[in-house]
Amino acid sequence: MPFQDVIKKFGLETNTTDFIGHAVALYTNDDFLTKNSFDTMKKIKLYMNSMGRYGDSPFIYPVWGLSGLAEGFSRLCALHQGVYMLNRDVDNILFDDKGQFVGIESQGEVT
Repeated sequence: MPFQDVIKKFGLETNTTDFIGHAVALYTNDDFLTKNSFDTMKKIKLYMNSMGRYGDSPFIYPVWGLSGLAEGFSRLCALHQGVYMLNRDVDNILFDDKGQFVGIESQGEVT
């Protein structure tokens, strides 16, 4: 059943519906109202399971600021034999004959 039927069954107000859909389930538009309620319920459950797990917020924030995100990404990149380049434009995305990604060309350098 669509999520709007769940809202109607429990008699939720518009502000409550908006809070659940946008702040808890993190939808960026109101399409969740017409979609299957199971997907929205899974997102609500994830939010509730995340509450209090790593502090007061259900979201994980880097302790030392946003630079922690780049550091974490570069570590994962190195772990999977990737190359992490800063301040470089992508000139071309390279694919093989089967259409699978094989590399990137940047400033004449292929990686």
